[in-house]
Amino acid sequence: MNLKTLGLIALAILAVVVVTNVRAGNTRSVTPKEANTLVAKKQAVLIDVREAGELAESGTAKGAYWLPMSKLSANSPEMQDLLKKINPDGKKDKELIFFCRSGGRANTAAATFDKLGFKVANMGGFSSWQAAGLPVEQRK
Repeated sequence: MNLKTLGLIALAILAVVVVTNVRAGNTRSVTPKEANTLVAKKQAVLIDVREAGELAESGTAKGAYWLPMSKLSANSPEMQDLLKKINPDGKKDKELIFFCRSGGRANTAAATFDKLGFKVANMGGFSSWQAAGLPVEQRK
């Protein structure tokens, strides 16, 4: 490879790193066990952003709120209802921990709530919750 090609590769890698960090914003990663501990201490809430069919297949983390990505819009009734449930006093003092099938949608949801002033985290995929042997419940 010549120097010009190496320079272009380095620039492309730098661009990917910058875009990834900008997209992530203030979202931190947490393990399922860490998420479970924070929820048990009432310091956080879990939010499942998978769609209904995904929940029907595998259930969800016990005690998790549900806001499918298709309803992630500031003016959707589902999002407004969730905001009232998780933040009734307006203090935004609990961390919101999002998860989906693999973590991508959870990151998008976390970024949305970060912009609303919440402390947010991404737990990644629901399969990691299951693999950790943490409690699962079926939605009705």
